[in-house]
Amino acid sequence: MSFVDKLATHIWCNVKALICVNILLFSSNLTAQQETITIANGEWFPYTSASLKGFGALSEIVSQAYALQGIKVKYEFLPWARTFRDTEMGKYIASVAWSYKEEWAENFIYSNSLIESRKVLFFNHNKPFTWQSYNDLKNKKIAVINSYTYGDKFDQFANKNENNVSKLVREEQALKMLALGRVDAFASDIIVGYAYTAKLFRPELKNLITHHPKPLDVTTLHVIFSKKLPREKTDYYLNKLNKGLKLLEENGQLEALKLKAMMLE
Repeated sequence: MSFVDKLATHIWCNVKALICVNILLFSSNLTAQQETITIANGEWFPYTSASLKGFGALSEIVSQAYALQGIKVKYEFLPWARTFRDTEMGKYIASVAWSYKEEWAENFIYSNSLIESRKVLFFNHNKPFTWQSYNDLKNKKIAVINSYTYGDKFDQFANKNENNVSKLVREEQALKMLALGRVDAFASDIIVGYAYTAKLFRPELKNLITHHPKPLDVTTLHVIFSKKLPREKTDYYLNKLNKGLKLLEENGQLEALKLKAMMLE
């Protein structure tokens, strides 16, 4: 090979290396430039879960809404009480997903609705259960999840009847107690209750668990934004989310993700 050929080969190798470096730098810059929001989250299968693809249907709704606005979402999963407290204090700009409570609105700004949540009382077929008023529940042993809300009326009832209300950490505990007959009822979102029942029990045990048709509460779930942070910042991310949710609704994706949350597809 002549000197000229060697020089040409050497130059071409350097050019190729430079092109590769530029491509890598360009890709890195694109990644670095992509806007990211970190949102506090918690375990509420199948709506939100670190173990699910897309982190659960509600997490997917939020992620896709923001993606339509060019924003990437990072979730940090924490115990719910800490999720609420840290968001309230401004450590996180937002948290998913919460129902509306008047006292919470003093410290949080609410996004548009993500999905409707229906809270009911689950019971064991072997222990027939019915109720029409809160007087019917006074002598019943009821399991709830600590730090969850089930609507103002039931929350007030639970606080006044602490001796008959077992505040537990996880849905699995409550459903196992219900299956063993240690409690008369378990308060839960209807989708969450049946999702955990299907996940935990064999068919013969699963068929023992059902719910009473009378709802404790019917509400909507939202992303909450901390009022501790500058309003300009929270308004920016709130508006981006609401715009993304509107686009998801218009293109039909929101309804598809809601169906996924209800495990109907």
